[in-house]
Amino acid sequence: MTARRSPREGANAVSPPSSTNCNPIILHDDGASDGAEKADKDRARNAAYRAANPEKVAARHAAYRAANPDKVAAYRAANPEYQAAYRAANPEKVAAYQAAWWAANPGHNFHLSLGQVDALLADHGDLCGICRCPETITSRRTGQVRRLSIDHDHGCCSDPRRSCGQCVRGALCNSCNRKLGKYEAGTPLTDTEWTAAADAYLARYESGAIRELLAKAAA
Repeated sequence: MTARRSPREGANAVSPPSSTNCNPIILHDDGASDGAEKADKDRARNAAYRAANPEKVAARHAAYRAANPDKVAAYRAANPEYQAAYRAANPEKVAAYQAAWWAANPGHNFHLSLGQVDALLADHGDLCGICRCPETITSRRTGQVRRLSIDHDHGCCSDPRRSCGQCVRGALCNSCNRKLGKYEAGTPLTDTEWTAAADAYLARYESGAIRELLAKAAA
């Protein structure tokens, strides 16, 4: 007995799909690639803007740091390796930034504004408060003549590089600044002309003239 063939069977029957005769349909996520391309373009545009407008960018960053000191301090504390890596990779930029910052803030460690420092130097005629000569020592970092050193009473603030601002006595050249430290420590000096000038310099501070000068400049 011959078995009947189903109408679905025969020459026109369709074979079930198999791994050898089925091509998979691949769906491309164009959205992801478009997003990455846009991000690349944004980074390139931002880099070009920073290169073309360094002063604007620096001013904006400075304004942000001034307005958000706590955030900046927290970020620096949390990322010390970034700060160290940047300084190591950009020594010239760091040196230039520090020189520019100190030029704009010479009285920072002494609680003096730029106007107060200018008033103090003008009072001395931009000369040393004791020997009445200009500074001659050059900076190893910049190669330029150093500014006069701001002198303060170490009996008030013992740190030689910092002051409360109330004990600033004047501006001295490097030589007189060092010599005055020895003189106040009791080292005998034979240059009587210099010691007389030093005594007059200290007496003027004790009279309150320098504090009055700085107070007027701060007003």
